[in-house]
Amino acid sequence: MKKKILFVNISLVNGGAEKSLVNLLNEMPEDQYEIDLLLFRKEGMFLPQVPHYVNIIEAPDALKNLYRPVKDFNKNTITKVIGTAISKTLTSNPYLMREFRWRNFYRRKITRLSKHYDVAVGCVVGECTYFVNDLVSADKKLCWVHTDYVGAKCDRRADEKYYQNMDSIVTVSDKCAEVLKTVFPEFQNKILWLPNITSSEVLRKRSKEEILERIDEGKKLIVSVGRLIPLKGFDMAIDAAKIMKQDGCQFQWFILGNGELFDKLNAQIEALELKDWVKLLGPKENPYAYIAKSDVVVQSSKYEGKSVVLDEAKILGIPIVSTNYDTVVDQIIPEKEGLIVNMDAEDIAHGIEKMFNNQMLYKTIKNYLNAHEYGNQADVEKYIKLIGKQGGKSVKKLIITIDTEGDDLWSWKQGNAITTNNTLFLDRFQRLCNKYNFFPVWLTNYEMIQDDRYVEFVKKYALEGKAEIGMHLHAWNNPPMYQLEVAQEGAPYLIEYPDDVMEAKIKFLTDLIFERTGIKPVSHRAGRWATNEKYFELLSKYGYVVDCSVTPHVDWKTSLGQTEGSCGSDYSSAKDKPYSIDTSNGSSVLEVPVTILRSHKLFLKTSSAKNLARSIWHAMKGTELWIRPNGDNLEEMKYVLDQTYVSDRDYAMFMIHSSELMPGGSPTFKDERSIEKLYKDLEALFAYASVKYEGIRLRDLSNRKESSANKQTL
Repeated sequence: MKKKILFVNISLVNGGAEKSLVNLLNEMPEDQYEIDLLLFRKEGMFLPQVPHYVNIIEAPDALKNLYRPVKDFNKNTITKVIGTAISKTLTSNPYLMREFRWRNFYRRKITRLSKHYDVAVGCVVGECTYFVNDLVSADKKLCWVHTDYVGAKCDRRADEKYYQNMDSIVTVSDKCAEVLKTVFPEFQNKILWLPNITSSEVLRKRSKEEILERIDEGKKLIVSVGRLIPLKGFDMAIDAAKIMKQDGCQFQWFILGNGELFDKLNAQIEALELKDWVKLLGPKENPYAYIAKSDVVVQSSKYEGKSVVLDEAKILGIPIVSTNYDTVVDQIIPEKEGLIVNMDAEDIAHGIEKMFNNQMLYKTIKNYLNAHEYGNQADVEKYIKLIGKQGGKSVKKLIITIDTEGDDLWSWKQGNAITTNNTLFLDRFQRLCNKYNFFPVWLTNYEMIQDDRYVEFVKKYALEGKAEIGMHLHAWNNPPMYQLEVAQEGAPYLIEYPDDVMEAKIKFLTDLIFERTGIKPVSHRAGRWATNEKYFELLSKYGYVVDCSVTPHVDWKTSLGQTEGSCGSDYSSAKDKPYSIDTSNGSSVLEVPVTILRSHKLFLKTSSAKNLARSIWHAMKGTELWIRPNGDNLEEMKYVLDQTYVSDRDYAMFMIHSSELMPGGSPTFKDERSIEKLYKDLEALFAYASVKYEGIRLRDLSNRKESSANKQTL
């Protein structure tokens, strides 16, 4: 049976949220969903683009009546007039006014929908969400916030009670999600962001259509698209056109869209004698043909959530000039995809003139845009994952772990100082993880927790719920110091020390992490992977509830310790699924093994004869595949994700060392070029993973129940 989905929106007039909704509907698989669309007003230029398999249901009569203009008098008009008047008397805040009117007047008149849905979605802030909350029966309820909540001057007092009942609050960019989490910290675990859906294939096809307007020969064409409302800043754009005209710039400026300021902006154009320069063309069903024929797309907004127009311009390879509203940095790389200017007419004018006059800059931006793919129809899978597939597999978890330690410890020698400059390179990785709603677990050792820069970084993200701080103990430099009898050249394992020294080292680092961050660590990974019964007993004693030291299929016995006969742990026969380790003191620790796959699959490496021979040899003898980047294993890591997804394991674990995120911080990533290649692979890996996996912290796994069959006593 298909899943029953309801989308609720005001109308399908020209707007980014409406366009994104229609794009999403066109990409959703017809064979999996029975989709209903309810519109308060069945109107708008995007109505013809709704696919045939979407049922535009009839809205309740009272709902249609209450959202008609007052001039269309009907049996609910009196309720509308009185409700609006009283609400405006009580508050001048438009969001509080509409919520008060809805709660006290509108919802009492509107009939509840009789059909039950698997998922119901309120597509914009305000009444659509209120309708889904109050008048729809559904197993799962979602709401979309297509804007910067603070920039749009929304008010938490209007939405808090409704968001409380939503299963997910979805917004359109990382910046918008951060704003929402600041306004609604109590809901941060159900706030996520998914990009507006933009199909590059459809855009490019439709961009080739002709337009009716004539483009004057010898003039540059500027195009802007948006509703004619104050927050879009078109008054500044028209003032900028006046400056450019005075500077002798030859151009035409087409503004596509409709709204309350149409007459006022037209009057401004006439007053500034710009009728031959700036034209308000009204809404266009196919704006892509205009964008594609332009030289520059200009966005003069005072705020945006995530601009659909900018995505469309990038897909069509048109350089952009945009004002510096808060979220613009999520969409434009300055000097590569466009220019970001101050929010005033003079700067807008000078930005456009710079684009026209600096041909090298213009060509650089054009080449960059044309070399990149900005369409994201593949992101539909993220929406499908959120909504849930009919008969599909449940979403699995991805755990991101980082052994957070000093710089290039592979080359470190006893007696040398340990530096921690890699802390300056961690924020980029953190932001990449959060972009895909993954939550890095920073397993932190002694030298890192002493670095004030690291403490400031990790504490911020951990307190925001975007990361976790755990413990990672290297015995050789973790106080208290103790001299072992050296018989071998290996670095010492914690399990080589006397029991009381082991305990003292664990206690010291645990206390230090809490003292420095105010956060009690509950997750752990052993330095050099080695564990034993005493180790787990001590972890449990000091409040650790989850460990991730076990590496299935891997035997570390050839990795020597420092004392006579000491070596690493043998995990070659270890379980590859979580299990509880009961200790002699009656407590337990949840072991969450690293994801490692034993495989004979051939991954051809043809960059050299040596690499080709190595790949064939690994396939013949079998090798262990980790989700651990080495600069040349993206396909292997994706393969492990795929195999884990179809297995009975409910998570996959990624790992990396913090120093590998810094140029020269490891033998693997020696320079900036290799780091950029690493991040290219990480971006591809996380985007791939986000379709089938969702992020989780180790500490959250500790709350999941394990069956008695998965217990192991040491």
